[in-house]
Amino acid sequence: MTRREQLLCRTVFGNIRDAQAQRIVRQLFDIGLIDIKVCERLAIHNLTEQLFRQGVARCEALRQVAERLCISYEKARNCYYSPLKTSIHELANSNQ
Repeated sequence: MTRREQLLCRTVFGNIRDAQAQRIVRQLFDIGLIDIKVCERLAIHNLTEQLFRQGVARCEALRQVAERLCISYEKARNCYYSPLKTSIHELANSNQ
């Protein structure tokens, strides 16, 4: 699993506390049953929001996220502002 895939996997782990469940998610990543693109978009959104809450301007936050994920600023911006089929807010609220 690449460093980037590990980061995206940790994005999914953010909502999973059980070690057994984390191993299962890692295995699903390894065999390709988890959509990396959706995880990437969720990671971009979450990391950008985290930086924004820390006081970093949104454009600068997107630049930092792009650098961290080794993607272009344009890709980060497009992923951040394009809605997911399932709203990110719905995903966050479904775990409460």
